[in-house]
Amino acid sequence: MVNHPPHYNGHPSGVECIEVTERLPFNLGNAFKYVFRHRAKNGREDLLKAEWYLTRELDRHERGGISLGDLQAANALACRIAAHESYPIGACLVAISSDEPKEALHWLSKLAAN
Repeated sequence: MVNHPPHYNGHPSGVECIEVTERLPFNLGNAFKYVFRHRAKNGREDLLKAEWYLTRELDRHERGGISLGDLQAANALACRIAAHESYPIGACLVAISSDEPKEALHWLSKLAAN
């Protein structure tokens, strides 16, 4: 299934992953996607991919910025998702959508340790 696969649109919040990721820069969007779907797809491998994208985003931070409007819209949706998640997952997704890659890496390391 290409359009609306369950690992992207079956979240209890009713928010589809693409609603958040299309509002984020590429690296943050991919990190969000991998954390969002990790339980339904590739587990730890997806968390490691999210870590890779967040590390690249930290490098990008040293060189530039991001649109505030898109970041705020993505964060509002991520907060809806987080309300239906365990704390480490929700905190990680909110940190990603808030353009806080260091915080997201902190929560990602906790998720990957389990």
